[in-house]
Amino acid sequence: MVVHELMAGLRERIADPGRRRDVATVESPPLYATASHEAVDATEKELGFPIDGLLRRLYTEVANGGFGPGEGILGVAEGHADADGRPVSALYAELRAQGWPERLVPLCDWGCGAWACVDEHGRVVTMDEHGPTKTSYTLHSWLEAWLSGVDLQAGAFELVDDVMVNPFTKEPMVVKRRGRARGEGSSP
Repeated sequence: MVVHELMAGLRERIADPGRRRDVATVESPPLYATASHEAVDATEKELGFPIDGLLRRLYTEVANGGFGPGEGILGVAEGHADADGRPVSALYAELRAQGWPERLVPLCDWGCGAWACVDEHGRVVTMDEHGPTKTSYTLHSWLEAWLSGVDLQAGAFELVDDVMVNPFTKEPMVVKRRGRARGEGSSP
């Protein structure tokens, strides 16, 4: 799929609030207007580096975040913010202060401190308590997969069996929990 087909497919899918993002437990965010080139330039200045070219185009040609896998792609100023109201640049600055890898832009929240991110080369990287893990996706192929219905969050992590005590029956039971991210476990 070429870029203009990807952009058209994204615009079509996100026009439907029920398909705008994967998380359906809370109301879908509004369909944000596209960001101005000046807003993206300001975000890059705040980040201290240029963002991936496709991510720039998503902001300026599709919508200022709020769509896509998981909780939806974070936007620049005036766009989709994280649960604490931060646009991508403010979240990145806070994460960097906590040791987050340089030039790794958080894209969408997988929950429980795990993020899908994009590096400066357009590769999707999962960041969680184990550190950065390169996936097999580029931002382009990741969005193509999402458009085709792939559950990217389910495929991002290994599932691990844990035994716990059922609080009602007091009997042991096996539960699945999120394990390590799938991919190459190395720095981006």
